[in-house]
Amino acid sequence: CCDLNYLVLVLRAAAQTRQALSHEEYEQLYGELNHENETYHDDEIKAGIATALCLVLENLIKYPTKKDMQESACIEMENICALLKIIFGCSEKCREESYNENGTEIVNLLIMVLDKCTSSDMFAHDPSLIIENIIKLFCIFVQSTPGCKHTASNDRVFYIFAKTLNTGFESQKSGKFLPQFAMDIIWIISKTALTDAYCKKISSCREIIDALLLSCRQEELIIETAAVLLNLSASESSHSRLIKHAGFLEVIRFMLLNKEVIVKRRAAGSLKNLASNRDVILSLISFNSGCIIDALLKVIKGETDEKTCQHAVGALKKFTSCGYAEELTKSTGLIDSLLVTATGRKDKLTSKMAADALSDLVSEINHPSPSHYMVLKCLVKACKITNKSTNDKLFLAKALVTQSCVIQNQIPIVKHDGMLEAIAALASSKSPNIQNNMTTTLKNLALNPANHETIAHSDSMKNMAVLLLMDESYGLLQDVTFNIFSLLAERESNRASLANHTGLLEAMIYYTRVTKSCYKKSFDGLNSILLLTLAFEEQSEPR
Repeated sequence: CCDLNYLVLVLRAAAQTRQALSHEEYEQLYGELNHENETYHDDEIKAGIATALCLVLENLIKYPTKKDMQESACIEMENICALLKIIFGCSEKCREESYNENGTEIVNLLIMVLDKCTSSDMFAHDPSLIIENIIKLFCIFVQSTPGCKHTASNDRVFYIFAKTLNTGFESQKSGKFLPQFAMDIIWIISKTALTDAYCKKISSCREIIDALLLSCRQEELIIETAAVLLNLSASESSHSRLIKHAGFLEVIRFMLLNKEVIVKRRAAGSLKNLASNRDVILSLISFNSGCIIDALLKVIKGETDEKTCQHAVGALKKFTSCGYAEELTKSTGLIDSLLVTATGRKDKLTSKMAADALSDLVSEINHPSPSHYMVLKCLVKACKITNKSTNDKLFLAKALVTQSCVIQNQIPIVKHDGMLEAIAALASSKSPNIQNNMTTTLKNLALNPANHETIAHSDSMKNMAVLLLMDESYGLLQDVTFNIFSLLAERESNRASLANHTGLLEAMIYYTRVTKSCYKKSFDGLNSILLLTLAFEEQSEPR
């Protein structure tokens, strides 16, 4: 205790007289304080060593030295900042007590020192060690709630951090390595950005966002900077400022295309967070002719990391749920990529989100939209995949119901190459849910008289009818199929095609027999069979 009290007296005397400490006095301070014992550091804090060191440092800042003394003053600052960093290796409880007592004053002082150190021609001596130790102090501070509060509450802290980061970039340009303090500053901002209230303050500081965007172009910093942007994007209060900040979206795109998986994952996560805000979604979709969407599609196509793909598909899902389907589908390959992801990914969550996103597009894009052809093409392509699960088939069945419910879609659906084959394949499913959806789809399409001839002349549809009519397990779907083909038989131009299709007439007769208990079904059955029989006989007569 006597040694500590003596050191406090020496430091306070130097502060009051504005005299520099001698080399021997600093040696004595280092000898006493340079250790890793938390309990001893607690005693040093309580004795007032840190406060006394701050008083000496404050004098060096407030009362500039003569030019010939600047180098020695800079060295003295190095010593004081190094000692402060050592002392604050005390216990967390002691640090918090210190922050609560005079945290604001300490932060203000350190910010003043950083400001001086990053001002051109302020020091003849390289101030890098001073900066490094002060930034290490801030790294310690932000690890506790009171320390983080005192740091983030300073009005100039993020501006000064930006200024300090830029100093690091400048030193790199002059051929030196990027200083360690640059990485530490990024980490401090990332840690601070975990608190929503501080996100707003960070995003409001134009200088720090500029510096962060520059950091993304640095190979050594991009991983940690991507974490900062992810943390900032988690706060809705920062979304509008970030989106409007020049260069921000271009950096997000740059990170999505980065070779590092963790960078891509964090960039995709940032987009997912931003896309939760409907006010900024259109800006994200339309940026630079859809280049953000294109970058997301490249991630989905080329990345095997599940979490990264989940974030990327999750962002697209949020985009598709906001009514901007037409804008989204301007990006070539979106529908195909979602289809491949929905049906080809082993990760169930990613597949589910891709299927949901595709469902959003299917429900929004209708004829005569330029993208409607792509929707139909996608559905046909999906139906041709032989290893589809029941869930995949159910998704397709629901998509067809959605599309067929829109009157202007009904003719394009039936006329689309391969669509009737796809419908017939799905209708043969034994899944009750799929059957229910296909029942609705067939009803919708057949109610449109313009489709009757195309359906009646489709071998796939007639083969489907033969299968369904001969199998009572299809229930309601079987009934609807019979009704449709009875309706088709009423048109004379359809009868020859229907009557001469192998097995169809027999299937209709079979269906009528098994449903003879219902008078109306028997009557309809006999009527349609009679018409088809006549058509069959006409075709059979010798010329």
